Amino acid sequence: MFNHAASYLSANIMTITLPAWFPALGLIVAILALLLAALNYRRKSGLDVRGGYSLASSIDCDDKYVSSVILENLKDRSITIFAIYLRVGHAHYVELEDFGNKPFILKAFETYRQDYGVIQFYESNSTRVNLNDLYSDRKIKQRLVLSTSDGKYTVPKYLHAWNPVSDYFRNLMTMIVRARSLRHGNLYVGSNIDYVVDLTTFDGHKQTVQLSKDSWQYRVFKNFILTKESLESKAELDRFILEQMKLEKIQLQTFSIFETSIWKAEASEIFQDHFNAVPVGWFKYFVVGRIATFLDGKLTMFSRR
Repeated sequence: MFNHAASYLSANIMTITLPAWFPALGLIVAILALLLAALNYRRKSGLDVRGGYSLASSIDCDDKYVSSVILENLKDRSITIFAIYLRVGHAHYVELEDFGNKPFILKAFETYRQDYGVIQFYESNSTRVNLNDLYSDRKIKQRLVLSTSDGKYTVPKYLHAWNPVSDYFRNLMTMIVRARSLRHGNLYVGSNIDYVVDLTTFDGHKQTVQLSKDSWQYRVFKNFILTKESLESKAELDRFILEQMKLEKIQLQTFSIFETSIWKAEASEIFQDHFNAVPVGWFKYFVVGRIATFLDGKLTMFSRR
């Protein structure tokens, strides 16, 4: 009976044959898992930073100087930085940042940028050092060097940060437009604003209100409406708010009024010319602009002779 049952089972069990490529598939999966583990280890181990810097000169000082530094952490781990140097050649290390007892932590995939202004001079051991010739010599290699918790690290990758100024020197038709803003504390003040009023209530609540000379046309305050005359001058506005305080229509401990006309007058004196931007076509910019820039350079060289 037992033999009969065994014969029945063996006759009815389906035989599964694995395809010939199945062992190869297992090998591929194992290799991919190994590669992923290696990439993850590489991503978290060691240092990988790319960076860049800018050199500048100014009529305000005799020395060329580093005007900006940018570092980008490409690793999935933080880096402790004690100091940043610019190595010029083999022997000269220009100290750009010394974080001292409070090292800077460059977090994973984070970018650090620092801008610098003009300098008085460079010094080493109480001796003035002139680096202008070294900075100007393109044959001398310059590299950012970091003092880190892992030791000395020379930044191998240069971060090419694009700047439209370089386009301008290649094509004088390039126009770099910057927004000129007026800020009062953390608030931006628009060009149509005439007064900025800081209000402080008796419970310590502070509020800032921006007013134009047309603000009498709509309700700004809850219990009273501004008049056209109250916005004619700072003195009139000050008098009007004091009057509303006496009438107990507004409860204020203090208030201050800042008039934007002073800043507007200074800006108008500096920026007297006006220009309406117009579209510049491809041919005019890339052909006419390049030719004009080339001729301007030749004329400049000729005039210096």
